[in-house]
Amino acid sequence: MQISYDWIEKIDSTNSELKRRSSQSVLPEGYVVSANQQTAGRGRSGHSWQSPAGTSISTSMLLHPDTLPMEAVPRLTLLAAMATVLAIEEETGIESRIKWPNDIVIAGRKAAGILTEMAAEGGRARYVLVGIGINVHQRSYDPQIADKAISLDEAVLLREGADFGHRESVHADNRETGDRAGISHISRRKLIRSIWEHFSDLYREFSQTADLEFFLSDYNERLVNREQRVRVMDPAGAYEGICRGVNSRGELIVESEGRRRMINSGEVHVRGLYGYV
Repeated sequence: MQISYDWIEKIDSTNSELKRRSSQSVLPEGYVVSANQQTAGRGRSGHSWQSPAGTSISTSMLLHPDTLPMEAVPRLTLLAAMATVLAIEEETGIESRIKWPNDIVIAGRKAAGILTEMAAEGGRARYVLVGIGINVHQRSYDPQIADKAISLDEAVLLREGADFGHRESVHADNRETGDRAGISHISRRKLIRSIWEHFSDLYREFSQTADLEFFLSDYNERLVNREQRVRVMDPAGAYEGICRGVNSRGELIVESEGRRRMINSGEVHVRGLYGYV
């Protein structure tokens, strides 16, 4: 898959922009739209995603997974999560973890989120959009999420033993990259390219079998709730159990009341019993 990049200064949502462009012309697989500022970003279950100018990553890739069965499409979210943690580690040295199925966590707080959407036709996915948002230079947040969010800049502070309890916006811009000046030298554009290069490698392998066995061990090592007690918010009734990892179909394995349940990401939400994770 050849990756092509387009950078937009301001947009409502990179996923929405790819939808519009796909309806107007045939775009190649691997086409990426990224934005300096996103005004109407969305997360899973319709939650909003804040993307102030110059502070975060908002990026989406278009896929044409013609040979993938419909039930395998949600597994692309897990590929994107793995690609994101690999790229963050490669570009920043920061260790992050995956909160199944679509969040990236650092120090118990959310640093990134993934939204995968698709259009289906004739029992197959006509196209899939994989959107990724990452807090990079943020130092201020909406009060509703302030105790659950973290940026990569703040993770650098933590790594260096500093306290980021006093949060404030940064103001000076880097004219070359468009990044707001932070306490780190993290380049959003370099990180975006690293993410999609890692994703492309994983996607190529995944497309051969449509299962996740080839990277399951690495993924489960990075699963933040593994061997921890979780609460499963099932529409049929919430229950608690121990997270035992993810299987090759991308389902979360939760052991509850003496039996193992396989949790599909489209059916339920999983919450840690204490705090965000």
